[in-house]
Amino acid sequence: MNVKKRTRRLETLRLLLSSKESPTQEAILAELAKAGFVITQATLSRDLHMLKATKIVSESGFCYMLPENPLYRRMISPTAKPEYLK
Repeated sequence: MNVKKRTRRLETLRLLLSSKESPTQEAILAELAKAGFVITQATLSRDLHMLKATKIVSESGFCYMLPENPLYRRMISPTAKPEYLK
């Protein structure tokens, strides 16, 4: 894998997720293909994981969001226990 190409792809993905709502991985793959990055869904999943992107509910449905977005926040901490387990 060419490191420069991967870095450019990740930056393009970051820009894409920052500039518009992307409801599905298929939509993201199509946008990346328009930018010259034809990748598999598995590669996209790894890239989204690397960028710590998450799928959230927005006003228009679901979309992927990056952690630097002010609307991104973890609602439940990973160590939180339900009341009935305490």
